[in-house]
Amino acid sequence: MKETASQRKKDKVLRTSMYVAVLIGLAGFLIFSILAAITFGNADLSLKDVYSVIAYKLFHIKSLSAYAEGAVHDVVWLIRLPRVLLALAVGMALSVCGVVMQAIVQNPLADPYVLGISSGASLGATLAIMLGIGSFLGGNSVGITAFIGAMITSFAVIAIANMGGKATSAKLILAGMGSAQSVLLFPILSFILPMTKMRQQKL
Repeated sequence: MKETASQRKKDKVLRTSMYVAVLIGLAGFLIFSILAAITFGNADLSLKDVYSVIAYKLFHIKSLSAYAEGAVHDVVWLIRLPRVLLALAVGMALSVCGVVMQAIVQNPLADPYVLGISSGASLGATLAIMLGIGSFLGGNSVGITAFIGAMITSFAVIAIANMGGKATSAKLILAGMGSAQSVLLFPILSFILPMTKMRQQKL
């Protein structure tokens, strides 16, 4: 019994140390990716210029005051860094959404197609592209209508799964893959696309 308990303890310590090592490695790779994305780009800037701008903006070093403004400052601080941070935030949000979706359906292979969310986004984008719905939103109309379609589909799947009792992972999957995609979304898409082609041919 003592040997078994000690072995379990050793296995737990080893597993924990492996997790910590993996997290440290991923954090280091993330930092390297951020620095590489800020350093390299269409504008040919030296390493000194890039990190001088960042050092001045973060620590306000007087000897680097020449980088307080100008083309180099604008490229690094106003273009590259915001894009990298936005990409980081979007990636973190997507990872959280993936974890939540996998926890909801209790399946590590879950993706937006399982709950019909991708199909809802596809329908919204199709309505915007083919029928011009949401054109008043400007250049972002396709993305916004796709988001709205995905959100409406999500609420519809949850409402269907809650019919007849509390929603379970099996009911969510059936509601998403069965009702949302096969019964509602695909038939609408199958109707819109041929109708749009016929209208274009007449024109």
